Amino acid sequence: MDHLNQMSKEEFINTFKNVVEYTPETATFLVLHRPFQCVDSIILGVSKYLDQQNGQKLRDILNSHPDLCGRLAMQNKLSIESTSEQSGTGLLGLSPKDQQRISELNAMYRSSFGFPFVICVRLSNFKLIMYELERRLKNSSEVELINGIEQVKKIAALRIRDICAKL
Repeated sequence: MDHLNQMSKEEFINTFKNVVEYTPETATFLVLHRPFQCVDSIILGVSKYLDQQNGQKLRDILNSHPDLCGRLAMQNKLSIESTSEQSGTGLLGLSPKDQQRISELNAMYRSSFGFPFVICVRLSNFKLIMYELERRLKNSSEVELINGIEQVKKIAALRIRDICAKL
């Protein structure tokens, strides 16, 4: 923790800039709340940041996430973190039938809610992801905004733990 707390502002922001996918403002918020006592206090800081955001900002954060197995994945244009997470769960090597089904569900989800389906794939498997996609399609937009942000918090927590383990 000492190293993390003593990093320059720029180094800290650069290190944590993608704990919430393409939302470096999260790292800017975190750097202002140093010193951190432990990894969990950093994770709590991300939750605090997200909890302070309004509906449109939360939608923007969800929209910064790629569709699972989507166009960006097929074009190898995911962030380093998303590539690792999706490939680690086997999502980047699906059969054409499974790829087609998840693409259809992703499109239905995005059409229904205006943002992509977000789930912490590192805590899931393909079967659970498909179940959750189908189940969550039945929810209201308000519920899915909350569900999506809760998943972002889980993703961020794992990313923070990975970063801190390497420091």
